[in-house]
Amino acid sequence: MKAIHRSQKTPQRGLPALVVLASILAAGVFFIGWVAAHKDKVLRENYLFQTQLIGKAIDLDMIRTLSGSPTDLSSKQYLKLKDQLARAKTINGDCRFLYLMGKRENGEVFFFADSEPQGSEDESPAGQIYHEVSPQFSAVLNQKIALTEGPVTDHWGTWISALVPLLDPKTHDLVAVLGMDFSARDFRKTLFSAALPPFLATLFALVVLIFGSLLIHQFARHGRALAFYPGDSRLIFIIVVTGFFLSGSSAWIIHEKVARSRCNTFQKLAMERTEAIATALDTLLDLELEALARFYEASDSVSPEAFSSYTDFILKNPAIQALEWVEPVTDAQKANFQARQRAEGQAGFSLWERNGDGVSRPATGRNLYYPVVRISPRTGNEEILGFDQGSDFLRRKVLEESMETGLPECSEFIPLIQEETPTQALLVCRPVFSPESGSNLKGFAVGVLRIEYLLKIALQDDDMIFNLVPETRLAVLQDSQDSDLPSPSEFSILRPVFIFNKVFFLSATAGPGFKRLYPVRGPFPAAFGGIVFTLLTATMAGMILRKRGQLEEMVFESTEKLDEAENRIDLAIHGADLGIWDWDIETSELVFNELWAEKLGYNAQEIRQTLFDWEKSVPPEDLPLVIQAMTQYLEGNSEFFEMEHRLIPKSGSSVWVLVRGRTIKKNDQGKPLRICGTYLDITQRKQAEEDRESLQSQLIQAQKMEAVGRLAGGVAHDLNNMLSPIIGYGEMLVEDPVLGDDQKEFVKAILSAGFRARDMVRQLLAFGRKQTLEFKLINMNKTIEKFEKLLRRAIAENIDLQIVLSSVIQAVKADQGQIEQVIMNLVVNAAQAMPDGGVLTIKTGPLELDEAYADQHPDVKPGPHVVLAVSDTGCGMDEAVREKIFEPFFSTKGEMGTGLGLATVYGIIKQHGGDIGVYSEPDRGTTFKVYLPVSTEDHGIIPERHNKRLEKVFFGDETILLVEDNDSVRQMVLSILERQGYHVLLAENGSRALSVAANHHGPLHLLLTDVVMPGMNGRELFQETLKTRLDLRVLYMSGYAEDVIAHHGVLDEKMAFIQKPFTVQSLSAKVRERLDQDEGR
Repeated sequence: MKAIHRSQKTPQRGLPALVVLASILAAGVFFIGWVAAHKDKVLRENYLFQTQLIGKAIDLDMIRTLSGSPTDLSSKQYLKLKDQLARAKTINGDCRFLYLMGKRENGEVFFFADSEPQGSEDESPAGQIYHEVSPQFSAVLNQKIALTEGPVTDHWGTWISALVPLLDPKTHDLVAVLGMDFSARDFRKTLFSAALPPFLATLFALVVLIFGSLLIHQFARHGRALAFYPGDSRLIFIIVVTGFFLSGSSAWIIHEKVARSRCNTFQKLAMERTEAIATALDTLLDLELEALARFYEASDSVSPEAFSSYTDFILKNPAIQALEWVEPVTDAQKANFQARQRAEGQAGFSLWERNGDGVSRPATGRNLYYPVVRISPRTGNEEILGFDQGSDFLRRKVLEESMETGLPECSEFIPLIQEETPTQALLVCRPVFSPESGSNLKGFAVGVLRIEYLLKIALQDDDMIFNLVPETRLAVLQDSQDSDLPSPSEFSILRPVFIFNKVFFLSATAGPGFKRLYPVRGPFPAAFGGIVFTLLTATMAGMILRKRGQLEEMVFESTEKLDEAENRIDLAIHGADLGIWDWDIETSELVFNELWAEKLGYNAQEIRQTLFDWEKSVPPEDLPLVIQAMTQYLEGNSEFFEMEHRLIPKSGSSVWVLVRGRTIKKNDQGKPLRICGTYLDITQRKQAEEDRESLQSQLIQAQKMEAVGRLAGGVAHDLNNMLSPIIGYGEMLVEDPVLGDDQKEFVKAILSAGFRARDMVRQLLAFGRKQTLEFKLINMNKTIEKFEKLLRRAIAENIDLQIVLSSVIQAVKADQGQIEQVIMNLVVNAAQAMPDGGVLTIKTGPLELDEAYADQHPDVKPGPHVVLAVSDTGCGMDEAVREKIFEPFFSTKGEMGTGLGLATVYGIIKQHGGDIGVYSEPDRGTTFKVYLPVSTEDHGIIPERHNKRLEKVFFGDETILLVEDNDSVRQMVLSILERQGYHVLLAENGSRALSVAANHHGPLHLLLTDVVMPGMNGRELFQETLKTRLDLRVLYMSGYAEDVIAHHGVLDEKMAFIQKPFTVQSLSAKVRERLDQDEGR
């Protein structure tokens, strides 16, 4: 019943059928035209590319020898050029004619040569004038550009011609124009075949659209049930058909464009790569082979040494396996010839050959031999010396052809004699005659081209596969019946190479690498995306149409539910804890609902206000922003009014509120007359945001400090290794009696700079929590008392130092030296803040840090702590300075400060598991408070250890194994130890140290080793050495901040360790102390 009811009220809807049909027809015409034009362009590009490949192979010097007249018909160069064109034509079965044309000074265009047999009906003999010159052909001649023309008709037929100018590489003058004609009829057939699928697709879409619309109309006329009204159904059907057609068309176009781009990329790469191979073949003939031939023409005799020296100089071609000198020897001359070669330094030289089984034997049984007399390079080719080239049919054939023609000749593919596995090569020989007698053959300059090396010139990864194919195997390549040859494909080319009186074809085929870089992207993803979009569009259209019908039915029911909706809104407002406000702009009366009145501490009558009264409840600092926002809204700059500000309720404590509102009544000019909105109490959210921002700020600061710390720790090792020899050698130089006083002062200046650099590295490590610490139980009060005299000397006399120590503090576990540095840095910093004098106070005391403090300071654990407070009455700091005070390299002292003092304090305290805070205001002084956790270990009295270093007996005669991978540090430590009287064994790494220890048969008292080394680290080395040296002691040294012997920067209590860089005295004392220990390793 509802469907009938809806159809009675809603008229049928639909698009004009003719408009839709015309649109699809227009799209189809564009599709067909684009495909045909694209195919036309692709075919012409391929024709031009094939012509350019042939043009690259033609010898321009050969063309220059021709006159372009009938006198050329009997010329060897003309016949050779004509033969080359005929052979090149066989590459492409679609090619009908291949020809070379030139232009005379009088403007006549003539034929140099063509590919047709002499005397044939289609031949254009040398000198024939071509009278049918088109504007495109003239452009090739005059502008020297390559292009395709056609279809053009001449007395031979109708053609598509690819025209390529052949230019002199030096002068860029036109030498000739290479033309390649293709049948226009075949060209049109190809275009028709390309345009047929788009035409059929367009026709199919039109038929489906027409018959589908008619079918929908027939269903509607006979009362069949439809999901939508007839007009709506037709709309959805049109969307689907049109979308499918456009998706398929777009996918087809995208696929064709991508395929063309891939093909152009391949052709460009293939042209560049095969050019390198062709160049290598040219240089062999023009450079290496010709140079060797002329060398022998100019020399009466060439010794092996002279041959080797000269060929080493000229041999630059990576494709050449060897350069050889082959000399004809008669049977009668053989014995004397062999003896002469041996006398010239080629010991054991003899003529040899291989039988049918490949076994070497002396060369006999012929009147004339062609032995290899010289060869370069010798390495890998020695066994070829003396080999009779005439014993092999293919080699003898090319030598005899070259001797007969007097020109360089090339063999068929032959196997290399020196290779056990069959390896293909080409033998290229150039005959050398005596200068006095042109008929007296001296020998042959021979180049052996290794095909594998030749093709490697063009190889880059696996993006292409190359092959050199002789003309005799071209038909095999085109039929792809030979498994050794690549199969022809869309991405393959054949490039002719005319050289050595032979014709070769370079094939290049796309390899796996090319297909990875330029993968095939079929039309299916684009088509699938278009189809999905079409279906989604049709679905959305259907949903919208269905929804529209449903909304029309709901209109009649909506009015009855308004009262119920108002009640629900009231409940929602109460549930959301919203306040309602209503502002009458004309009267300035402002009304709030009862819920909001209660929240502000008023009743409904008390809170009826004017705008002036309401402004009093807004804090003065918020009021300008509120008025500005409301003014912008009233001026029409925003659709809704929304902002956050504070209100002062009756209780007096401010609350944060989110205010929203919009106009519900306007005058004739569109100006607001009445605005209603809501209030939402967001005080708790604001507080949570402030807490989150505070924690976020702390986290960012911690991360920033950690990042700088990591950087500092990362460079410490290299700096320490560099500083070690500077300090060590410097101290030894100071003690050298040979140096004068002035020189020692220079060395002391170097040492001073080295010590400052060392201290700065340690400060950086301390800041980054990367310093290796030696923890023990200490009493903070005793530390300060022992340090008091030094502190008083570090500050000015006009500063009153007051020390207030608590008697109830407990011991902490800390590094004594680091804690002293913390105290000194804080005291010096406080003193510098009081240049005119003041009071500096040091206090200690106990403190229990609770969970709340630990939550605000993530690195701190709750529990008992010792507090160290350092206060001054100096200039103080503002908030901006306080926020950066612990950042490294931040200083308020200009060039006087490094910015590392407080950063170092921060790092040391954090590495001890403590915390530090600063409390300061400008002109009110500063207080730093350090919190260190109380130790859970035994807090009894810590006995003072007797330090043998005080005795200053650092000499000895024990044997020490020194292992250090840094050469400078190793030599420096060796010098120090030998000066102290020790016997030192050296090793640069763990494996070498084990070998030295195994080969040393005397006692080994101490292993002094670096920690981090390539391969085996210091601890692993000690454990391995200990297996054979049970009484061995170890002393570790390192420039790293954290090594395999440290745990989170804390040194093991029983581990002997010295930090780089060290002084002569500190190393000597540490070694002596380690050797004198009674027990423990």
